[in-house]
Amino acid sequence: QFSVNIDNKDIQFETMSDYHKIISQCSFNRIPNVTSTATMDLENAKIDLAMNMLNKICMLLSFSNGNWITPLYTDYFKEGILLRTVFHKNKTYRFNKSRHLIESRNSPFVPLIDFLTRSYIKYDSLVKEFSIHKVIEYYISAHVNNIEQEKFAVGYIALEVICNAVPPYATKKGEV
Repeated sequence: QFSVNIDNKDIQFETMSDYHKIISQCSFNRIPNVTSTATMDLENAKIDLAMNMLNKICMLLSFSNGNWITPLYTDYFKEGILLRTVFHKNKTYRFNKSRHLIESRNSPFVPLIDFLTRSYIKYDSLVKEFSIHKVIEYYISAHVNNIEQEKFAVGYIALEVICNAVPPYATKKGEV
């Protein structure tokens, strides 16, 4: 369990009580499953902003973990009472137990917390300028693929996304 403060919003992450059993099953079956929860206190008017922030954090967690991490559902509570559950239409990728860029399976989570707090603002600007969310998704897709030629092809597409963003960025900055 760890907490992180991003953009003046506290987010608590907690692994499921049977986390290691779930990871073993994911490793064996290579199917996605709920392994952790994220909790945020928010006001009704800011639900969309909070979900947008959580999706960005999940993208950063995906990059650091080497697996696709996405909110599968959202529970809404008021005064400790569950008001509703919303299931999200999200794509999933096969689970890959190895190749974490930043260790996130065991405490202490200091490197992961540091990564999230330092990279969130920069990531937010790179989404706009370089479609970095697409690059990370292609990276994860290549990362979990078993066929080397497909890994290469998908990785190449990720690099193309970056290359295609450079000319407009340079023009915008007046460095062409």
